[in-house]
Amino acid sequence: MRNVLSPQLQIGQTDIANIAIDVTSRDDIPLVLLGLQHIYSTEPLKQAVFKILEEVTPFKTAEHTDLPVAVATDKGRPGMDQWAILVLGALRLGLNADYDRIQELANQHRTLRMMLGHGLFDEDKVYHLQTLKDNLKLFTPDIMARINTEIVRAGYQLLDLDVHALIRGRCDSFVLKTDVHFPTDINLLYDAIRILIRLCVNWSQDYTLPGWRQHRYNLRQFKKLYRKIQKLRHSTSKNATKKQAREALIREAHQDYIDLAQVYLNRVTDSDERLKNTYQVPEAYCLNSRSLANMPSVKSIKSSVALLRVKRFPMMKRSSPYSSPIPNGSVKVKQAFPLSWVYGFALSKTPTVSYCIIGSCNTKRMIK
Repeated sequence: MRNVLSPQLQIGQTDIANIAIDVTSRDDIPLVLLGLQHIYSTEPLKQAVFKILEEVTPFKTAEHTDLPVAVATDKGRPGMDQWAILVLGALRLGLNADYDRIQELANQHRTLRMMLGHGLFDEDKVYHLQTLKDNLKLFTPDIMARINTEIVRAGYQLLDLDVHALIRGRCDSFVLKTDVHFPTDINLLYDAIRILIRLCVNWSQDYTLPGWRQHRYNLRQFKKLYRKIQKLRHSTSKNATKKQAREALIREAHQDYIDLAQVYLNRVTDSDERLKNTYQVPEAYCLNSRSLANMPSVKSIKSSVALLRVKRFPMMKRSSPYSSPIPNGSVKVKQAFPLSWVYGFALSKTPTVSYCIIGSCNTKRMIK
């Protein structure tokens, strides 16, 4: 049995509209509580939100079918009020807090307990951790999105604006500290293959793309070769035989690394062609197949050690003279770019922006 919120106040209980919230506090909790108090105090918004909260109910499996059905809200033992689920769910999202902190706040924070509907004689009412987990998971993103829509509509009415009018806003950004490694050739190749595999795995969730079931294993094998190359060092011995043996070992390790990269790159190219030919996915959402097709085989490089002498280029930006923008924010390499080949396509953290890692491939200059 569940109620959105009991309309009958108990002895010692304060009406939510009359709760005194410290507006001078710079903490996040009073801001969330003020927004919830506005929802409760505004009658049209309150009715719209409460109607949505009536759908926040657990589900059970039907007796004769495997389909989930909602439990009856007017039968059984009392459960957590749906208003309390809204308060604790909004607080968890607003504070980006875990369940342990929400449990501590729900049991010890005086103003929050008043917002939950507890009075002076409800001190023995405590929230257990498993109770919070079982009830807050009912506060789904769909419910949150519908409540946000009603709040935005109420904000329009509060400002006397047309709901269908265009909104112009501004946003600010900030610099986030991150770990950026030195861009050597072997780790650029590893990053490109890693992102390509991840991108194909995301594709395979929506389309049937063969060859990516063991993507974790494939990436581990590729990383093993990458770590092996990192640990190799040139010989400092004065013996020429030992130096040649070490040089041959380094070349062999690099060649194995490049060969495996070529295998994964061919598999990515096949998946890209399948997306465009079989599933009719627009080219703007796929890889730039022209650059992949014009890339010479990695096996054509005569010396693996030559990769260590490749001239390094920075990540291409939108203002680069060697790139031109195409739909969906990706970057296309012009065919006139001299003596270049594409390691791979590395996506930035923004899914709609991609960059190409470009390196010089002048084998006459690199190979002695």
